[in-house]
Amino acid sequence: MLSYKEVIKDFEGMDAGAFWHDVQFSLRHVQDFSRIAIVTNPDVHHLWSSLVAPFMRCDVEHFSPGEMEAARDWLMWPEGAVD
Repeated sequence: MLSYKEVIKDFEGMDAGAFWHDVQFSLRHVQDFSRIAIVTNPDVHHLWSSLVAPFMRCDVEHFSPGEMEAARDWLMWPEGAVD
């Protein structure tokens, strides 16, 4: 299982082909991830949550650009551990 952090900067949209590629990737790897941390501004966060996150079966957390270290820490936190 993989933990993955994606940092999205300067997102200006996505054409249908790119969106389809992203959905296919998500479906192919749906069982491969244990956690995904998305670091981006709130506008992109809402877009990603509504379009891609429903295809993922792992934990997905969103972080603002100033929370890069918190995103890394969340990915490293042992599964099942209590704060």
